[in-house]
Amino acid sequence: MNFYVSYFADSKEVWQFSNVQPNSDDFIVINNIEDLGGLHERKDCITNYKVNYDSVFDKYYITSKVAKIKNTSFIEIKEFVYADIFIVQDFKSNKWKFILSDQCQIDDNPEKLYFSICKNNNPNILIRLIEINFNDLFYNKEIIIPFQYQIEKDKEKISIFTHYISINYSYKKNYE
Repeated sequence: MNFYVSYFADSKEVWQFSNVQPNSDDFIVINNIEDLGGLHERKDCITNYKVNYDSVFDKYYITSKVAKIKNTSFIEIKEFVYADIFIVQDFKSNKWKFILSDQCQIDDNPEKLYFSICKNNNPNILIRLIEINFNDLFYNKEIIIPFQYQIEKDKEKISIFTHYISINYSYKKNYE
């Protein structure tokens, strides 16, 4: 069976993994499951992978872009009452709101936070990657980012994942 790994042409970052050939030109075909670099076994987000080119063998291959010594877990953010950072998908204003809690208890402040906006319950289909500068959030207490794609306005088709699990998050959909 062939596997197809779609990637962004400029950054070589993987955005989809499938056994169905994509319609775009920027994909590689993997014939051997072992050549997937562990992608088929992992439960983390597909955005942790990228495509590289080996000029010696004239071949593209997939590799993890996250250092193994760092935290490589990926979690889906769900709604909770208590959190350090609240993420609101606001359908009235068509914006994402990232709000730092007044009771924030973060010991190790990251420089940047990355949020993968993905298809519902599927971290392997990336819709959008949002990067937040933690210091901006810390000093402003809120960062607002407009929706970029029509699918972000859909109330049922989105999930949010993150790699930085030392922070408690809550994801809420605001319909009012």
